[in-house]
Amino acid sequence: SDPNTALRYAVAAVVMIISLIFGLFVFGRSAMSGVAAIGRNPLARRSIILVVSFNVFITIAIIAGGVVASFFILAL
Repeated sequence: SDPNTALRYAVAAVVMIISLIFGLFVFGRSAMSGVAAIGRNPLARRSIILVVSFNVFITIAIIAGGVVASFFILAL
């Protein structure tokens, strides 16, 4: 009913969508480059998998940050 409430929900939704898209974009690039790197140098497989795992953690952190930011936008 209130325009301010509708605006907060819209901004929270935009923040969530942007964080999800950015997180998946970061993950997609790191996963593709990791697979290509393993193909080029199979002996470095362990370190490449470690870097890809770190990028998965960063992706989860980006998406979680978007969720937390959306929560704070709605809580104001």
